[in-house]
Amino acid sequence: MMSPYLSYIPHGHCYLWQTPLVGLHLISDALIAIAYFSIPAMLIYFVRKRSDIPFSRVFVLFGAFIVLCGFGHLLDIWTLWHPNYWIVGIEQALTALVSCYTALRLVELLPQFLALQTPEQLEKINRELEKQIAERQRTEATLQMIVAGTSSVTGNDFFPALVENLAKGLDVAYVLVCEVADSSLQSLRTISLWAGDRLAENIEYELSGTPCQVAIETKLLCTYPEQLQQLFPTISMLRELQAESYVGVPLLDGHQNVIGHLCILDVKPFLIDDRTRAFFSVFAARAATELQRKWAEDDKRRAYEELEFRVKERTAELMATNTVLEAEIQERIAAEASLRVMAEQAQTINRVVLRMRQSLNLKSIFQATTTELRQAIQCERVLIYRFKPDWSGELVSEAVTEGWNLLLPDSANDSELTRVAVDQSNCVTKQLDSSEILMQDTYLQASEGGIYRQKTSYCCVVDVYEAGFDECYLKLLRQLQARAYIIAPIFCGSQLWGLLAAYQNSSPRHWKDTEIRIVTQISNQLGVAVQQAELFAQTQHQAEELKQAKDVADAASRAKSEFLANMSHELRTPLNAILGFTQLMRRDSKLSTEHRQYVEIVNQSGEHLLALINDVLEMSKIEAGRTVLNEAEFDLLQLLDNLESMLQLKAKSKGLQLRFDCAPTLPQYIKTDENKLRQVLINLLGNAIKFTQAGNVVLRVCHELPADAATAHILQVEVEDTGPGIAANELSQLFEAFTQTKVGQVAQEGTGLGLRISQKFVQLMGGEIKVDSEVGKGSRFSFQIQVEVAASVANAALSNLEHVVSLTPGQSSYRILIVEDNVVNRLLLSKLLTGLGFEVQEAENGEIAIELWQEWQPDLIFMDMHMPIMDGYEATRCIKQAAIAASNQSEDIAILETTKVPAIVALTASVFAEQRQKIWTAGCDDFLSKPFRREDLLEILTKHLGVEYLTQTIDRSPSVDEVAQPSNYVLDAAALEVMPSSWRQQLHQSATQGDDAKAEKLIAQIPADYAALAKALTRLVENYQFDHLMRLTLELTDGNSP
Repeated sequence: MMSPYLSYIPHGHCYLWQTPLVGLHLISDALIAIAYFSIPAMLIYFVRKRSDIPFSRVFVLFGAFIVLCGFGHLLDIWTLWHPNYWIVGIEQALTALVSCYTALRLVELLPQFLALQTPEQLEKINRELEKQIAERQRTEATLQMIVAGTSSVTGNDFFPALVENLAKGLDVAYVLVCEVADSSLQSLRTISLWAGDRLAENIEYELSGTPCQVAIETKLLCTYPEQLQQLFPTISMLRELQAESYVGVPLLDGHQNVIGHLCILDVKPFLIDDRTRAFFSVFAARAATELQRKWAEDDKRRAYEELEFRVKERTAELMATNTVLEAEIQERIAAEASLRVMAEQAQTINRVVLRMRQSLNLKSIFQATTTELRQAIQCERVLIYRFKPDWSGELVSEAVTEGWNLLLPDSANDSELTRVAVDQSNCVTKQLDSSEILMQDTYLQASEGGIYRQKTSYCCVVDVYEAGFDECYLKLLRQLQARAYIIAPIFCGSQLWGLLAAYQNSSPRHWKDTEIRIVTQISNQLGVAVQQAELFAQTQHQAEELKQAKDVADAASRAKSEFLANMSHELRTPLNAILGFTQLMRRDSKLSTEHRQYVEIVNQSGEHLLALINDVLEMSKIEAGRTVLNEAEFDLLQLLDNLESMLQLKAKSKGLQLRFDCAPTLPQYIKTDENKLRQVLINLLGNAIKFTQAGNVVLRVCHELPADAATAHILQVEVEDTGPGIAANELSQLFEAFTQTKVGQVAQEGTGLGLRISQKFVQLMGGEIKVDSEVGKGSRFSFQIQVEVAASVANAALSNLEHVVSLTPGQSSYRILIVEDNVVNRLLLSKLLTGLGFEVQEAENGEIAIELWQEWQPDLIFMDMHMPIMDGYEATRCIKQAAIAASNQSEDIAILETTKVPAIVALTASVFAEQRQKIWTAGCDDFLSKPFRREDLLEILTKHLGVEYLTQTIDRSPSVDEVAQPSNYVLDAAALEVMPSSWRQQLHQSATQGDDAKAEKLIAQIPADYAALAKALTRLVENYQFDHLMRLTLELTDGNSP
């Protein structure tokens, strides 16, 4: 670097940079740079070693400034040969920036520099520190002394050691460790108390007003360094102890609940520093832990003492129990031995009884009993002796060991064997002195069974020759080869039936108690078996009698059913003609008003007769249990509307207001038996209108929503009227068949079956008709039934069929075949069908019907089921089978088109389900009950042929019910008071007798001034409404009667 050819001097011609001086500059700059780098290194080392001194960042800034200056001197050396002055400029800028920042920081820190302690001050502080260190050392020594004194002790020994070491270590007069005396924290009880130079006796003191209360309530360390008595002047204990200062801390458990207290009292002021406060708190925590341990040990000790007491008590009980058990064991051993004997006895008895119960045949029972009993007690003969009505007897069964004589069957009736000695006066019952003989045998016939008539009696003899029996009796025993015996009575209920005897033949025998019990118990069971066998025989006899009675009753029931079926057919057939032709005549527009009224009367009477017939037949079905529910979906609202329309005219004719109150939430479509519900409503409403003379009749219908989807809906129905009411004593017989109340008997209408039938129908639907009534105020009938709510009705009922006049033009021609042996019925159907526009042909029996079907191929056949030659059942089967066979076998389309399978509708007057089932089985598609309404016929045709009708509103004259009363005249009992009482009585008598001629003569006697009254009464008579006349005249006659 200092070679002669490198003589560049970058700083111009300054004398300082003369060539000879380059070396000097180089050495000086290098040394300065080394010094500048060394100083920051030592500063950084110093800062790292003394991180606790303040202003360490200033030292770092100084180090940075000095380092930059050292870089400046190194760059001076560099620029001697390399003129890179831009590097020098950068270095100088950085140096300036760091130096300026350092100067600013020094300005900020100058007040802190000036606040630094002087050496004198530092010396003073040092002396204070030495003093504090000495105090701390003393405190630590005290702490170590206390820790050393308490660390090795626990439990109850800890608290005396704690108070003693605290008192000595802190040089105080009193130290107390207390525990709460009760859960209410009202008082404290010392565990250990140091007073002066010794442990004092523990005391208990009230907490209120003491410095301890403050510490416990705040749960913090509390100190009163002086003037303690002045602060708490009411505490006498402080004056007695001459206490001047106080330090206390509460003892807390893990849940920060106060459990005790640690405090010191001194007779001089006592200042506490933080160190003392800290270790005081530490010992308080230790004391709290030891106090909890003490409590736990106390609880454990008490529990142990209690357990030990209980163990001792239990031990004493166990010893007493053991003594009792030992006695019981001895008793049980004896009892087990007895039970084994009893068990063996019971097994023996059960085995014998089981053999008895295997049969109800007396001979088998006796044989099994004697055999089993002989084997059970190992005797040599067992006999069963049966008494006769005269108290003589006979042997009925015997079991004997081989080698001994058989008494049966040869000598079963041997008079010598079975006789009793009644010819000697000294042959009487005796009581023997031997204790082994409980009872002596008797002469049974003379004494009518003797001692055996008592159920508890039996006879046990060890040796017949030692028993003192008379020679006559010994002779009998020798024939039996008996040496010892047991005899027990056999009772059938309370009647002595016979005797069971077990004999020992070979030698005398001492009978055991178990053997005696076996014989007596088997005799008891044998009596039960005899009674059961006789009862079984009696039961078989009664069963045979009952079977015969049942056969007779079934025959009578079949005869009744056949009679009712025949009567139904015989009555409904003429009614079909009456009602059918009246329907035709009612539609005749040329009919005069008077004749129309006559037709209405005929129709009304026929309907009334039909209702009576239906009631009788329905009651018969109910009694026979043949009435069932036919549930179907229907329109409830339409049913109620139809009923209201049907009954409204009848109500208006009597001046009554008929009102139907239906709940807004009532479902339109429901599922139940529509016909039975309709009949119940008609019966209840009809009765209400019939017996109500003034006021109103109300039908209320609502329903209860189910609590859940699985619960059925409840339909509630109530019929209320303002009629005469029903007496309380008549309510019980209201629903009995053929029974009427007093009002019904006076009205002389009906059969007394309507309510009975209605009740049965409602019961079938799951309800019960209830009645509330008060005489003179009216009645209320109500019931509830379960129904299902339907979304809609699949086949809605046809409407407006009453006004059908003909088939709608443009339809196909429909052929109807009428098969009926009754000319009138054929004529009726023919008139109805031809009047509508159907093609009709007739047949008298099934054979003609089959021929006409094959030739004419009708679309629908009305088939009567009861006809001569061939009935409707056979004809229906033949037609259906032939039509189906032809359609299945023929492939010719032309033949298929000409061979129709017609709809067959049965014409029947039967109302019995089994006959209708027979109709379905025969192959009929539907049935039409006689008598039928024109609307029923039209509905059948629509259902099976799909025909459409042309309707027209017919302006008809008022019906009988409509003209029964003039609209401007009210006929009541008061209106008849214008006539004499004798006249009214005669009118009542004529109405009772149904004598219309006599009634018309009486009406003719009414003066012309009362023409309206005469006209109203005349209409009642013409319409045969004698019940109305009776009610009007009855009120007056009752009112005038005494």
